Amino acid sequence: MGAKLAPAYANLVLAWWEINSLVSLPDFNQVYLYRKYIDDLFFVWRVTDNLHLFINQISNSIPFLKFKISVSGKVVSFLDIQITFNSNTLSWPSSIYRKSTSEIIIYTTPVCTPQFIKHNMAKGQYIRLSRIISDDSSFFNECLIFTKFLLDRGYPNSLLQSIFTEVKSLRHTKFPPIILNGFTPKHNNVLPHHNYIPPTPTGLSPSQHSPTPTNTGTDSCSYFPIPICRDSNAIKRVFCNNWDILTSSQDINFKLGSSPVFTHKKIKSLQLMLENRDHPFLVSPPVAHQIQGMFTCNKCIVCKWIFTGSSYTFKHNNFLVEFKGYFDCNSMFVVYTAICTTCFSFYIGKTIRKLSTRIKEHLTAIRKSDPNNALAKHSISFTTFTGFNFFVLDCVPLVFGGKNIYLEVK
Repeated sequence: MGAKLAPAYANLVLAWWEINSLVSLPDFNQVYLYRKYIDDLFFVWRVTDNLHLFINQISNSIPFLKFKISVSGKVVSFLDIQITFNSNTLSWPSSIYRKSTSEIIIYTTPVCTPQFIKHNMAKGQYIRLSRIISDDSSFFNECLIFTKFLLDRGYPNSLLQSIFTEVKSLRHTKFPPIILNGFTPKHNNVLPHHNYIPPTPTGLSPSQHSPTPTNTGTDSCSYFPIPICRDSNAIKRVFCNNWDILTSSQDINFKLGSSPVFTHKKIKSLQLMLENRDHPFLVSPPVAHQIQGMFTCNKCIVCKWIFTGSSYTFKHNNFLVEFKGYFDCNSMFVVYTAICTTCFSFYIGKTIRKLSTRIKEHLTAIRKSDPNNALAKHSISFTTFTGFNFFVLDCVPLVFGGKNIYLEVK
């Protein structure tokens, strides 16, 4: 889950698995409740019989997924929710689950922190407690603990009390617990497997997620991007108050719909401006020469290791690579190739420094037979090793990610 695409990819894979494997398992009709969050699954089993068979069916349902399964008859944790089975009322009240190593990390608010950031952060946490905890008394106790924690971090008491009062008043209307008073047997929380429709990645039903288009503007949906700033609410009010003017035309009303739907986007912050992300060199590296190909600078000691020419053909598969740019020993921010002159195997690397600097490091590693260097390990395998030829495949733009600089390979 380290990449930005990972949650979306996991949603797609698990949705495919649900449709094609899970709902068709022989014992799936014994599942009383099934919920999913990305790649975390939660099941409530009706009876203890055949549970081990169902677990084996899940484990063997797909070859490239490995499941880590935890089974409990009384208390089970799912993400940050702890669900306890109450045998007297036959219900499952929920509460906050905290690992033994967990701790609340909220930094002390500096004086310059905008008031709306303090308000939104605290309100989001109170809503989270309201949604997770099904018992009112437990909810109040957790709110007291969290309020004391925020007071120690410098949050105003008047702000926290007003937020708590608001969330408390809307607890059973706008912010109800996910498991209100626990699940009871009268609620059928999973459909029969032949009619089962897996939840969409956003948690909406398919009808909510993809509304059927109609010929009336009342069912249309238009999204307006709003910058995340202190004036976001004011911008929304301007849109809402003047929506009748924008939709006065029937054609426009058909496109925009009866009411606006807002999304939020980041604006250019001081950090982004200091990182200079929009510098033209970072987007499109300059080409200093009209001539394209690989050349030597004729000034450094690594020139004899440089392959020169306008193209190179790999010996193993006759694949032709044409050099689209002017490159030499001093080229920076490049993806390069090292060709073994003994067996014509190749190695591909990248560097943000001068190519000559990286080649010198490789040559030093080969001379010292460094086992941590790929080229050195390759040279050791030959009794008569002749060397490597280096050339540049392409020059790629820089990407700034926080404090790290890395090459964005095409």
